[in-house]
Amino acid sequence: RRIYDRLIDRIIVQTDFVRDLFVQQGFDPARLVVKPNFMYPISGAVERPGTGFVFTGRLDVTKGIRTLLEAAHLIDAPISVFGGGSLEAEVRAAADRLPHVTFHGLQPHAVVIEALRGARAVVIPSEWYESFPMTFVEAMALGKPVIASDLGSLGSLVRADETGLLVPPGDPGALAGALRRLHDDDALACQMGDQALRYYHGHLTPEANYTQLKAVYSQVLG
Repeated sequence: RRIYDRLIDRIIVQTDFVRDLFVQQGFDPARLVVKPNFMYPISGAVERPGTGFVFTGRLDVTKGIRTLLEAAHLIDAPISVFGGGSLEAEVRAAADRLPHVTFHGLQPHAVVIEALRGARAVVIPSEWYESFPMTFVEAMALGKPVIASDLGSLGSLVRADETGLLVPPGDPGALAGALRRLHDDDALACQMGDQALRYYHGHLTPEANYTQLKAVYSQVLG
């Protein structure tokens, strides 16, 4: 904090939740600015409403992959898992037992994007704080609802019943219920997908981000 107080005019954070964490640790609220992540538009057609659910990320306890696998025992909907990590053997074994779970391991980013393009929704069941996961941005850019844990930044990034669904972290039954709800309702999946794409165009494009960044520099220079 001493270094920041002496040298830094503004600290950019991605969400109000992260900003509040900094304030709780004694950082000056006036020096903290919220600016989200962004990405360039993804070209090509998108499946509507899409088929199945995609998890992509590190395979460890904090990412909620065990909870997703437990939820997979309660539903019969296609689930694709991308990533690597300490629980890879556990995920592979679960995929061998459950015919509707497919484990792809680590794949090039372009392969993951194609899987997201054809998905019904993206699952982010994290059980520890996220700041602003790029998987969320990719889902919004592709017009895909997000099913996420109501925890940390995710609780404010996902607009419940608009751009996706929120569930308590570490609750396989609630997660299975959310998966089932979107799996069984084509109209709801399409409606949430439309809202997700609108959210992307309003908040997460390069143009929107550049406007926000210029405003930060203008405040400092002013």
